Amino acid sequence: MRFRAATVAAVMAVLLTATACDGSGGSGKRGRHGGGDDDPGSSGGGFDNDSDSDSGSDDLGDEPTGPTTTELTPGESYTWEEQGLTVTVGPAERYTGSDPVDPLVEGETPFTVDVTILNEGTEPVDLADVRFMAETPAGLTASPVGIAGAGFLEGTLAAGRTEEAVQAWSLDTAANGRAVVIEASWFASMDTPRWATTIP
Repeated sequence: MRFRAATVAAVMAVLLTATACDGSGGSGKRGRHGGGDDDPGSSGGGFDNDSDSDSGSDDLGDEPTGPTTTELTPGESYTWEEQGLTVTVGPAERYTGSDPVDPLVEGETPFTVDVTILNEGTEPVDLADVRFMAETPAGLTASPVGIAGAGFLEGTLAAGRTEEAVQAWSLDTAANGRAVVIEASWFASMDTPRWATTIP
């Protein structure tokens, strides 16, 4: 009887121990797979936050723009705003003066345009850095010519001062037509204004 009682007591003790272990183990497994605080895949984990922060990493803001071309009509002005330099080009005029044109290719028509340059900036401008060219709408460049009172710009234009000048070219209008485009350029900017005009 003592042996059977001891055996029954031992069996009961084993059953109680097994029941206690099964209860604590079940609770731990539910905690790991139920999306608790320790679950790296839960909504409170770091992956979602990293994704949110990366969503704005490609926003580089306003990218710098490239060179621009502005189409104008004679008499209109263009300003390189960062430097405060304004240029105005008048209509093309056929040259009919008595002064010689050098060089003048036979069959070509000499023509001129009046240009005005205003320095609205705070620093002097080297006028030699401002250039004008003439070409046909198809891109054929007119030949620069020397005429009394016309030529390349030179000297320094002080802040607040204005320079008026004449630019001259020649073109075979019989072969290329009378429409020309006058383009201004300045070393300090890659932007170019263009004036469309016609030789009378």
